[in-house]
Amino acid sequence: MANTAARPEPAIDVPAAFAVSYAEARAKFRQAAHARGVASIPRVHPHAAGDPLFDGLPTRFPAQATHLQSVLRVPDGATVLASSAQDGCHAFRWGASAWGVQFHPEFATTHMLGYVRAKHEALAREGHCARRLSRTISATPHARRVLRRFVRHAQSGPA
Repeated sequence: MANTAARPEPAIDVPAAFAVSYAEARAKFRQAAHARGVASIPRVHPHAAGDPLFDGLPTRFPAQATHLQSVLRVPDGATVLASSAQDGCHAFRWGASAWGVQFHPEFATTHMLGYVRAKHEALAREGHCARRLSRTISATPHARRVLRRFVRHAQSGPA
């Protein structure tokens, strides 16, 4: 299946896993604990240079993350743009108009703090302390930049 989207399409977190499933790629539920909090995106791949969303970002940046699934294989023809120790695919581009990310560029610090407060019981069942996790949450300006770039790209249409 080829990506034939005329307008830019985002896939954030679970929708990223849905997008790869739809494209006959592979996603699975994580074997490890639920990913929550500020994740380090430790590797923006060199081939992200020139990408409308990832070009010029630091090779490492923090991002708000909470997900149960990991992308195992991106769609045919897709390019992995970023990875982490926990996820071999933290971001990908599929064609000129579709991206998937395994982090939440739309979450500000207040959103993530509220999420952790709301999920404190689930965190405790997984052996995490919500208060301790809350102290690690910080602003993620580079992740937010990915979202802003996507919005600009969507408004102007693909090149």
